[in-house]
Amino acid sequence: MIQPLKNIRGMLVQIIDRGIILRHAAVTPSRPEGVEGIAAWLDVIEKEEKPAGFLVSAQRCEGSDEIEIYQLSIVREYRRQGLASLLVDYVIKQHELGAAFYARCYPKSNEAFSLLLAQGFKQVDTQPLGTRELYRYAA
Repeated sequence: MIQPLKNIRGMLVQIIDRGIILRHAAVTPSRPEGVEGIAAWLDVIEKEEKPAGFLVSAQRCEGSDEIEIYQLSIVREYRRQGLASLLVDYVIKQHELGAAFYARCYPKSNEAFSLLLAQGFKQVDTQPLGTRELYRYAA
């Protein structure tokens, strides 16, 4: 199991030791002048030269330093190997110090909820249908 990392060097050692590749892509949509938009990112994790999972994140609103984690998924055969933890940790480190993170977990997403709590997120609210809102305050 991969533990949350305190530094990028430790992350790189684990990536190399486990044969993992992380790919990061920033998406800046083209839009007419005056139309607002947000930056979005797609991070893919590969293991044994095969896609093993992905994480989609974006600014909560234009000009914001808050990042929302929209979707996180790991291929079933690669689950329980610490890849989701590594991917979330990697994404957090991709952003400048001072960025805060927001996520929502549906009632059935207990694994994702536990993962985010272990990554320093705090539950800040629960919606009427059980969706849990989490926040990771800026470092």
